[in-house]
Amino acid sequence: MNSNPRTIYLPLEKLEKCAFCRKTAKDVPKLMVCTSCSEVIYCSSACQKEDWTTHKPSCGLTDKIDLESYYGFLATVAHSCRIHPDIQRPALTHQIINCPRPDAGDVVTFPDGSGAKIVLLGQPIPPTALLTKLWWPEMPSVEVGNRLMRRIITEGLLLPILLATCLGLASEMYTTTAVRGPVGPDGKRGAALERRVRLSHHKSPVADFGIVHGSVRDGSFMIGQDPDDHHWIYFTLLNGHEYYLELGMMPFNFGIVVDTTPYCPPGQNIGMAPAHFYGRDIERELPVKDRLLWTAKKRFSILRDPRLQAIAQSIGFSGSGYSSTIWDLMEDIAERKCSDWEKDMVMKFLVVTRDAVRLNILQRKYEIFPPTPAIGISTDPGENLASEKELDEFQAYARKLAKKLKKGKISEKKWEAAYKNWHRRRHEGKMISGEE
Repeated sequence: MNSNPRTIYLPLEKLEKCAFCRKTAKDVPKLMVCTSCSEVIYCSSACQKEDWTTHKPSCGLTDKIDLESYYGFLATVAHSCRIHPDIQRPALTHQIINCPRPDAGDVVTFPDGSGAKIVLLGQPIPPTALLTKLWWPEMPSVEVGNRLMRRIITEGLLLPILLATCLGLASEMYTTTAVRGPVGPDGKRGAALERRVRLSHHKSPVADFGIVHGSVRDGSFMIGQDPDDHHWIYFTLLNGHEYYLELGMMPFNFGIVVDTTPYCPPGQNIGMAPAHFYGRDIERELPVKDRLLWTAKKRFSILRDPRLQAIAQSIGFSGSGYSSTIWDLMEDIAERKCSDWEKDMVMKFLVVTRDAVRLNILQRKYEIFPPTPAIGISTDPGENLASEKELDEFQAYARKLAKKLKKGKISEKKWEAAYKNWHRRRHEGKMISGEE
């Protein structure tokens, strides 16, 4: 790792012009990045060869980590924040004296007009009573109790968790740079003393990442965590594509989870963590993500925020020197005043995320991560999932629909209607045919 003072090394933001001849994308058929470092742009192999003497001292090899293999680790880090010992969850330490199941009891209306299922709490219980009748006397089954427990654990503090995750990632990964060994008697430099580590996706470097403030609605959510005040992480690639990492949908019954086993230290498995990565493979099937569930309102760059340099220097050591700067950044993203609880927890989460990313980079554990995480679906007891045959049919159908959209044969509105029509009718095992 770099010595003090730490510096944020920003990746290329755009493919603008050749570093040697200065030609732009308008002048040449294609611009490309140096395959070793991904830090310099060329228009041809000839220009790259001519510039090698100048570029060689700063080049160095870059460890390029694909988001597909790394997002499971980020989900694990975020989930570690959710189970932080300083988070108080009264519903897990007291008896539940009513039945807050979605299909039982009434929705209570609050003075502001909103409504929700109420979880009524009784006497305190010991930790050993969790998932027993002492905790929830009307618990229909352990499976239902597990579902409620997961809902409670994953609800709230989403923005502090995402901000801490992004800051930990930026301050530890993007302060690395390639440093070669000293020149030997033979005139050649020794092996790399330090390595540059960067994120990419399908060979295109990540140019920016940050947090999206938006909403998530499909017409069926119960009020709990506010779906109109939602946040997720975005990654913008050098090639212009943008992808999402969603870590906060469990409270809305969006039960896609990843196995954290490959990303945890031995003996510290934390089970399954909520995560959905909208990457290139899913983009091929669902090219218009904002028309289905996620509606972005604003994007806030973390990697390129001018305040990051000072924050990175601080959290590299004390972790508290720039707390007010971090709080200001969080309130800018939230577009509201954050509570003292949120401010306190984001600083505690930052210690978790910083240390996890730092250790991962120092030990180069990212090299042994699986190409993609093992994915599961957290379901309610009795909930029916699409069969493998249905999923295969839908995948083929979705790709066909996406191709029609790309070629201009159907509009985004018709694509959205066709997708939602299939989604409503999937339990019938039929494919729709009226998308034109």
